[in-house]
Amino acid sequence: MPDRRKKWAPHRFTYGDRRFVWKDKLAEKEILYEVKSESPMLRSKTGKVEDQTFERPIAWIQYRYGSKFGIVGIAGGLDQVFQEFILASALSKRVVGKSEEI
Repeated sequence: MPDRRKKWAPHRFTYGDRRFVWKDKLAEKEILYEVKSESPMLRSKTGKVEDQTFERPIAWIQYRYGSKFGIVGIAGGLDQVFQEFILASALSKRVVGKSEEI
């Protein structure tokens, strides 16, 4: 679910009553964080949300070769179902982005 009524940036999702957001720290890397708190951005006409996240990343994607390939890393100690959910979340953003180019 995007926080704006446009495209897929930043990509947010809920799992087990906890909120998560993918953030682009660099052009070639995206990092998944758990959200501490969210609030609507003042005067935003598109529905943008401001958030505070925990410092420790849950997962990250390192893109290679102009974002054609990516390596997904996931922090240890997460249950397998959540790991699969993270992978699905990461891949859905890429698939939706590619389908818009066609």
